[in-house]
Amino acid sequence: MPDNDQDKRLYRRVDVLIPFGFRTIGRGAVEAFVHAEPEPAAMSDDPVRAALERIERKVDRLLARVEAEDQVPPVRPTPINLSGAGVRFPSDEPIEQGEFVDVVMVLPGDTQVKIRAFAEVVRQRLVARPSGAVYEIAASFLHLSPKDRETIIRYTFQANGR
Repeated sequence: MPDNDQDKRLYRRVDVLIPFGFRTIGRGAVEAFVHAEPEPAAMSDDPVRAALERIERKVDRLLARVEAEDQVPPVRPTPINLSGAGVRFPSDEPIEQGEFVDVVMVLPGDTQVKIRAFAEVVRQRLVARPSGAVYEIAASFLHLSPKDRETIIRYTFQANGR
């Protein structure tokens, strides 16, 4: 059996043209948006104070999520390479390995599905195109919900059959 990159992939990849958008973000934005495990309550003898501290932590996480939702990247038809593990997409600007991106995509079908995820850039490459040079960015999904990952996997199988 040949040992090539295709054999090592966990998920099917597909080249598609779908509504897609991205923006670079910092690690702090990713951590604030993700469902972090709640911090243990302070060892307070006062149960009311302990409850108020838990509520305050939850409110802080909710506010961070609302702020992140207000900054959703705009989408436009974009040629991407998509799998359940990540996405490769064009960018006019370089994005360094290890940086984070907030991505939004709309998967077509009987009912369109909008997916928003955070991803870590694992590779960038300068590519010459007829319309000018662009960067090809490969990113691995972080904290993608199991439901969204399953939706992407199902879509890649459907798109591959077209």
